[in-house]
Amino acid sequence: MQDLVRQFEPRTKIQESRTEIVVGEVIRAMARLGFPTIRFHIHDTRQEVRFRTVGHTHISTVAVTVERPTRSEAPSTTLFDEQVRLHVVAELRQAMRTPSELLAAARFPVEGRTTSDGVHVEQDRSSMVASIVRDIDIGGWMDVPHAESPPLVELMDEVIAILSGAIAAHQ
Repeated sequence: MQDLVRQFEPRTKIQESRTEIVVGEVIRAMARLGFPTIRFHIHDTRQEVRFRTVGHTHISTVAVTVERPTRSEAPSTTLFDEQVRLHVVAELRQAMRTPSELLAAARFPVEGRTTSDGVHVEQDRSSMVASIVRDIDIGGWMDVPHAESPPLVELMDEVIAILSGAIAAHQ
């Protein structure tokens, strides 16, 4: 855990550390939903956290990437300072136990399609992946008392339900 903490460079301004704050809130929200963290991947511009979806029937894992929109993507400096982008990817791994299942999967073409609600679903040989992007405003979070949680539990629950429904519909 100490190695993970050392990977986060110290930030001198609160605007520069908002991404790290959101990562912590995502981890707290997913823990409240009962999904333990299984992997952290830290980049210069984004951070990815992967969760095991224990007991979920249509999803094996969920990966949440937190990134700040670049200045070219943000309409104004104010929005740039107040928004982060969540890219949520849900995956259903399909277990293949026999050689005939492996051969059948090798003949199955890789497909991708986007649904009307912005969910991209992709069928691979051994898994189905659904992804969605949400831009969230974090401007008011800095004033929320520590006992209260930002509305990420509801957001993550809603996004996981959307992705689960998309995977179930394409099975």
